[in-house]
Amino acid sequence: MIEIFNENKEKIEFESYESLFDYIKKQIKNQNPIEEGQEDWNFVVHSSERLSSVYRSAVKAIEILLTPKEQEAYENGLNLLEMYKGDSDVPMQIVLTNDINVHEMKKSWCRDYCLEHGYTMFERESRTVH
Repeated sequence: MIEIFNENKEKIEFESYESLFDYIKKQIKNQNPIEEGQEDWNFVVHSSERLSSVYRSAVKAIEILLTPKEQEAYENGLNLLEMYKGDSDVPMQIVLTNDINVHEMKKSWCRDYCLEHGYTMFERESRTVH
């Protein structure tokens, strides 16, 4: 169980990091569109199919350039994780090979988001009563 407290000391509980992640994504979606200079938080996995589509568009439009990580993911038919942690100009891109634990990456991203946005966070192990 994960508990977060906002600035008003109101508690919100989540059964898992996945449910906390979904909550954060909804909070981000409900914000006004990003304006220049405003922080940007996002966590997106681009499928290899989407990267292929982007690559085909890039070939047709010279002004569109792929990042080295996008190129690597495209060439190897792999998915690409793209995270933003406040700075829209600096995405973190990770090619999703078999050794990358996306669940742990989500947990880390959720923790960073909560800290950056003034939440106090506690993680408790669920106990079953026998």
